[in-house]
Amino acid sequence: MSGAQKAAERALGDFLVFVRRIASCNAISSLLSSRQWTETLLAVCAQCPDTSLPKISCLRPRLLALHLLGSVLPGMNITDYDPREQVVKELMRHLSASMWSLPMTVSELEAKQKSDMLQKKLIKLNSPGRKL
Repeated sequence: MSGAQKAAERALGDFLVFVRRIASCNAISSLLSSRQWTETLLAVCAQCPDTSLPKISCLRPRLLALHLLGSVLPGMNITDYDPREQVVKELMRHLSASMWSLPMTVSELEAKQKSDMLQKKLIKLNSPGRKL
């Protein structure tokens, strides 16, 4: 990860902390529960390839976005748009996708490590200076 990306993720995390802090005001909280904000916060949490956001590898901004959603949605005034059901469905969909992708990633990493270890042993066994 580049230094610019780390700085951007840190700035995003700091911004989300700031937004969470000012969300205690009812007027701000009602604005944050709009469709645009909830979709953006879900996109930060989700890490879906179909979002317009770049991949966020740092966990802090993703957790802060979840925390902000958790603090804004329960106290919202439900008029024409109730995002709670959408948020729960999206979070469950992403959890399901993560549950299937994580074991695959772990097994690929373990297979690569074993392959590297076997390659080193093969090089060692084929080295001309090896004594029997």
